Amino acid sequence: MRLTGYEKPDVKVVKAKEYFTNKEITDTISAYFKKAKSDDLCYFAYCGHGQLLRNEETGEEFPVGLSTTNKKGFDYYPYDKLIETMNLSCKGKVFMFLPVCHSGGFADYARGNNKNEKKYNKITVFPACALEETTGNTTNIGYEAIKMYTGIDASLSDYVCIMNKGFKTPQKMDSGKKDRKITVKEFANYMKKKLNSLPIPNHPEYWEGGNEDMVIFEY
Repeated sequence: MRLTGYEKPDVKVVKAKEYFTNKEITDTISAYFKKAKSDDLCYFAYCGHGQLLRNEETGEEFPVGLSTTNKKGFDYYPYDKLIETMNLSCKGKVFMFLPVCHSGGFADYARGNNKNEKKYNKITVFPACALEETTGNTTNIGYEAIKMYTGIDASLSDYVCIMNKGFKTPQKMDSGKKDRKITVKEFANYMKKKLNSLPIPNHPEYWEGGNEDMVIFEY
């Protein structure tokens, strides 16, 4: 955020502890985003694992949420709960970065393609990959291959490195009027082009909620 002019970004830091309950996660997100005004643009980023569940009868796997842990082992924070909390608590618009395996499934929740029939038009979701894909390409093909194909030193996940590279060289994202403003559409086109150029490509299925011309940062 400092790269785009925010010297003192309003960032919520939650002190680590062994476990967070889903209620604690909801309350933390809700309390923070309730501070937003109607003309604010809010950013939400989650770097971690995405959870799939398998239908034992059909063998079909479907996305359910962001992976968490509890005293019994692995758990998840439901996608429908996350997007509903964002929608109810934030008066402004939300831009979500999700470098998470199978995160294209979350875009489906935003579109209303799963059990909720409501489209969340004030929320823009940009996942790292399609529902059936993982973010593990860097470990599959190696950091040097990523660097060779993209010019990016991928010491983290491919998605995060490509995104950081774009923020550091925003003029490469600014494909339209060269007005020093990066819209959702420009960001999405840049990310899709770079992710699709990988030897084992990722295919992010983003949901822009009708906000493709929304400016997400200026430089």
